Amino acid sequence: MMVALKKQDKILILKWLVTLGIPLFLFLIPNTEIYTGNIKLFFVFTVMIILMVAFEFFDSLIPALLLPTLYTVFNVVEAKTAFSSWTSLTLYMILGAFVLTNVLDESGLLRRIAYWCIRKSGGSYTGVLYGTFLVGIVLAVVTFNSSYVIMVTLAYGICKAMGFGKSKEAAIVMMTGAMGALTVKVFIFNPVYVSLAQAGTQQLIPEFTIAWHHQLLYNFPAFIMAIVFIWLLTKIYHTKNIKFEGGREYFEAEYQKLGSMSTAEKKSMLILLAMMLYILTNPLHGQKIEYGFMLFPWLFYLPGINVGTKESIKNINMSVIFFVSACMSIGSVATTLGINTILSEMVTPIVSGMSPVLVLYVILIIGTLSNLVLTPTAMMGCLTTPLVQVALDTGMNVWPSILTIIYSTDMVFLPYEVAVLLIFFGFGMMSMSDFIKLYSLKNLVVFILFGLLQIPWWHLMGIF
Repeated sequence: MMVALKKQDKILILKWLVTLGIPLFLFLIPNTEIYTGNIKLFFVFTVMIILMVAFEFFDSLIPALLLPTLYTVFNVVEAKTAFSSWTSLTLYMILGAFVLTNVLDESGLLRRIAYWCIRKSGGSYTGVLYGTFLVGIVLAVVTFNSSYVIMVTLAYGICKAMGFGKSKEAAIVMMTGAMGALTVKVFIFNPVYVSLAQAGTQQLIPEFTIAWHHQLLYNFPAFIMAIVFIWLLTKIYHTKNIKFEGGREYFEAEYQKLGSMSTAEKKSMLILLAMMLYILTNPLHGQKIEYGFMLFPWLFYLPGINVGTKESIKNINMSVIFFVSACMSIGSVATTLGINTILSEMVTPIVSGMSPVLVLYVILIIGTLSNLVLTPTAMMGCLTTPLVQVALDTGMNVWPSILTIIYSTDMVFLPYEVAVLLIFFGFGMMSMSDFIKLYSLKNLVVFILFGLLQIPWWHLMGIF
């Protein structure tokens, strides 16, 4: 026990040395005409806070609050710039999305939808893999990409129902569950990614907007890539020969336990359909999509409806809300200091003379490497403006650059890179070696098909 404790202490000390050592190194670099005092402090504070979040020393609420405070106290920028994200509709949009998801979960509607989809996928192991991913797509549409808790629970429940312990069979199920929670964010409307991408691009193109359908329309090949990857897994691991306990009967039994649809579920369904109708008809009424998230979730609390509960509010992960705000601050402050221009001036000479296809692959690689130190949300906040600037400087349409950054948020190698993956990994159904093998294979598939499917699709759509 003492040996294990000492080992943990050593790891903790090492993490703190990295967290403080890298910013100290950045601080000791002499000022130049480009690397000014304020830009130096920006990198020192930003890298330090990002490492604090990555190493999970404490709740992310603390570094999220600390970052704009440091920007302000040390005069990196004015307070109105450092805290400008709090006047954005994005945070209140995300807050509404959390309430919506919590209410739908508490009402039982999400679980009913999930079990129904699994039942329709058949009783085989292979069918369950495809079914799990398709459930993720359905729930992503219903919850606007906020259903990862349900997907974790569902994937783990499937492993237990099949009688799997830590094994390759369980790892593949958890992998498809993780794809249903995360990969879907590449091609299904994601309020967080879209808002950050839009805000970052508007720093350079004020009139730029992203509609609800753009992700699905432009990144549809990501769905095909996911299906190809699952098919590849079924061939590599010969899943048709895998036998398991329970089978289709388990999901039939779980679905039957839910009984007939409750009044709360029916009310939830009506409000959900009304909200989706508002979003789908956006081209007709012209109102901001954000307003739907800011208004409809609160209808659950009206007299006569009373589906929302106090728990729906209490269970909101406010740390995520504050961290999104911090990520938006990074983008705003970087733009104010002109860092996006500096980064563009560094990258543009490297990609000058390259074909547009190679430029996009450079952006994909930059994003993939950024995953090692940035969360997906931080990536969208940090990378959008400078990489859009690269697109503008090289004469490219900005859309492929934005969409490539979104692709890169799902290009990971280790579970620590994305908090949701840590949850999937933490259930103990997959070894680290299996995780690395599966995600490395997935990255390889995406890297190849990105050039064979995605870029030609953008060309067909007229944005490349």
